[in-house]
Amino acid sequence: MNYHKTVYRLYECQNRVTDRFVQFFTNLNQANDFLSNLLLKERNVLVPVEYVINSTAKSGYAMARKEYLLLRLVKPWEEDQVTTLPNSMGRMTKFEAKQVDGQKIRYQVVRVEPHNVEERFRVVGMTGTKTCQEIYNDLILPHLSEDPYTTVCMMVLSNKLILDYGAEYNYVLCKNPHDAVRLYNAVQKLGEKARQRRLFGFGYVTNDKKGMWRKRMLDAGVPKRIVQTTVLRH
Repeated sequence: MNYHKTVYRLYECQNRVTDRFVQFFTNLNQANDFLSNLLLKERNVLVPVEYVINSTAKSGYAMARKEYLLLRLVKPWEEDQVTTLPNSMGRMTKFEAKQVDGQKIRYQVVRVEPHNVEERFRVVGMTGTKTCQEIYNDLILPHLSEDPYTTVCMMVLSNKLILDYGAEYNYVLCKNPHDAVRLYNAVQKLGEKARQRRLFGFGYVTNDKKGMWRKRMLDAGVPKRIVQTTVLRH
């Protein structure tokens, strides 16, 4: 390893645990430009990932703080500058890469930035998952374009976003009630931006209507465990 050449490494992290190596650089300006371009692209993320399913947690989910971590190689005579980070086991250790020429290469944190990843949602009766934009494009716009008098109504019931077309319905499953509200707000903003006057948001399903909507979901073939739960377990 040539210690005369400073090396920078960019990682994707979750809760300060390195998750994926992105790229290495030999120039700090190059590294900053690359990271700034990534952040610029992520400005259009509508519903960023904020939670992960966690079967061991009492709530069934946990916070997921996603970040970019830019690290600088620390030369042997700079050991005291190494930043301590948690490893994959959650223990606080000095960040180490693989051994190079018999030496452990350590790094110092140079820059930390939020990493916005678009959340994806399951729709009952459909395979795969959809982003907020795909839900708007695929499940809402087609109904509004069919007839000038059709409407789409949105409601939140626990961790589900209900799309009511009048005679038909779609149920979007979210990880938890917080995600359902975030999705509801993001879809509503898309409609307002496009000046969709036939997309209506009715907020939370009222207590006197919860039983009716649960029965509709069961009649549509939604499994009882999904109807009754407020958190996705897998």
